Amino acid sequence: MISEPLFCTAEYAPYHNIADRLWSAGYQAYFVGGCVRDALRGVAPHDIDIATSALPEEVARVFDDFTVLKTGLQHGTVTLLLPPDSGGVRHQCEITTFRTESGYSDNRRPDSVTFVSDLHEDLSRRDFTVNALAYYPKVGLVDDFCGIDDLQRGIIRAVGAPHERFCEDGLRILRALRFSAKLGFEIEPATSDSVIADRQLLRNISAERIAAELDEILLYDTASNILSKYRDVFAVFIPELIPTFDFDQRNRHHRYDLYRHTLRTLDNLPPVLELRLTGLLHDLAKPATQTIDDSGQAHYYGHAEAGAHLADRILRRLKYSTAIREKVVTLIAAHMTPPPVGARSARRMLNKYGEKTCFDILTFMRADMIACGDGIHDDDLSKTDSARACLQAELDAQQCFSISSLAVNGHDMLDLGIPKGVAIGKMLNKLLDLVIDGAVPNEREALLAIARKELEAQ
Repeated sequence: MISEPLFCTAEYAPYHNIADRLWSAGYQAYFVGGCVRDALRGVAPHDIDIATSALPEEVARVFDDFTVLKTGLQHGTVTLLLPPDSGGVRHQCEITTFRTESGYSDNRRPDSVTFVSDLHEDLSRRDFTVNALAYYPKVGLVDDFCGIDDLQRGIIRAVGAPHERFCEDGLRILRALRFSAKLGFEIEPATSDSVIADRQLLRNISAERIAAELDEILLYDTASNILSKYRDVFAVFIPELIPTFDFDQRNRHHRYDLYRHTLRTLDNLPPVLELRLTGLLHDLAKPATQTIDDSGQAHYYGHAEAGAHLADRILRRLKYSTAIREKVVTLIAAHMTPPPVGARSARRMLNKYGEKTCFDILTFMRADMIACGDGIHDDDLSKTDSARACLQAELDAQQCFSISSLAVNGHDMLDLGIPKGVAIGKMLNKLLDLVIDGAVPNEREALLAIARKELEAQ
């Protein structure tokens, strides 16, 4: 897994030239952080970061023939725009002065930054040992905190005392979970304990930052393992999860407690953000909607609709985009709806949700059913397969299920004498209903005849 030389292909030559120029000018310069970590793992780095002993203004002087963007001067960072490559793409490289930090009053950003000339001091402020690595070909690897050993062992470990690192930046708590999910690494015990003990620091982190980390975690194959082991961490910013923990569903159609069912649903979904968010949030309303019948079986009438309202509130709080929020809310509200069993109901579903959302609903239904337990919903699974085939048949036949695909339009209605505005929309919707129900073919003359009759009857 660990190998040298790093960044040895031609595409990285411009970055080597940058480091070389800084050394030639009398400064130190190293590739640092994630690009070194990934290269050591045999993964091509994407974002190349360089740390240097040169101050920002000195970097600008060394590269006075480049475009230098002053992107983070207060933290010693400038961004160098590289000349276009052979494909015309213009890459960039962040160059940051060695620094130390102090006074994290908001548990997110340092109150003060001090530029230093010592690489070790710079590496000592970084989050995890696997990210506290530096490399320059003529010097070799600089590994002051046993990051290579942790890479080889598959471990996420804080640099120094975990509590101190997390108090400096509470977002590192979720970053630890993200790196664990991404790399498939275990979080070493002391760091893991601190992730849980210090989880309330996440209350100081912006919703947007939390959502960005959550998104990445959810899309990894190991998401359910992280959500299981560190469920109390996620409950800090989604407290609505807490009632689902160890909740006995008391129903013959469910083999697992509610949170385990939730995680199994995630495991059965493709890595699509809206689907994974739906998996995480879809059954949050079950504890509040539970009723028990005379036989002791639990039921959850209305939990899909109530869950959609909860999800809407959560996604608003975490500042998700309107498009993502509305898609997740729609999927949750629809996940208990019986799948279509014929052409007409398939067209109705396509009319209500649109093509992509229809198939996403069926994908989610299938994952939800499988997560209930092996064999429990085999009959229902076959119904979702039949529904998918039915939807596809309607699409392949180019059947009409929306106003835009009607053989008549608003101009035709105006020509018939229907006044412009709401009346036209009502007439087109009435015609669409007839077409969807199969009561009239989607043919211009047939639809115009129906519209004329409706007008005469008014």
